[in-house]
Amino acid sequence: TFAQALYSAEGIGHWGLGFKNYTHFTSPIRRYPDIVVHRIIRASLAREKTPNNYDQLKVIGEVTSRKERSAMEAERDLVKMKACRFMEDINKESVFRAFVTGISPRAFCVQLNDPPVEGVVGADYTNNEGEFHAVNPFTLHVKAGMRPITLGCKVEITLKEIDQEGLKIYFYLNKIL
Repeated sequence: TFAQALYSAEGIGHWGLGFKNYTHFTSPIRRYPDIVVHRIIRASLAREKTPNNYDQLKVIGEVTSRKERSAMEAERDLVKMKACRFMEDINKESVFRAFVTGISPRAFCVQLNDPPVEGVVGADYTNNEGEFHAVNPFTLHVKAGMRPITLGCKVEITLKEIDQEGLKIYFYLNKIL
């Protein structure tokens, strides 16, 4: 995965673009760091003193980075909570088609085709007594002789359990498509 953006007083450039000097802001302004950048650019173009010193910029960068991550986590949790509530009304006998979005040694993550809900298939929720064999970070064998599960692989699953407190939806693996 890509490294998350970090607001900083340090001029660290942009690794992906290969730029030694780099700044970013949105227009229209959507975040406080955008306002700070706009103010600095405006002052620089007018050949005026910049509105914040280095120590102030350092604090602004740390606080806004932390707050943005917190807001992102809250947004993700809200989406998970709504998905859990939505799936409560689904018949547990319903069969879904999904694709694999993540793999770990004891489970794999899925996203349903319709509705676009994310969930987990644990080793205990398969038809082979809970045996998974992780071949590498992208491949999981569910059972000897069965096709491997890989990222993007299509599966057929059934709703098994909803954990409202943990904000997780568990599915049972019916078959690999």
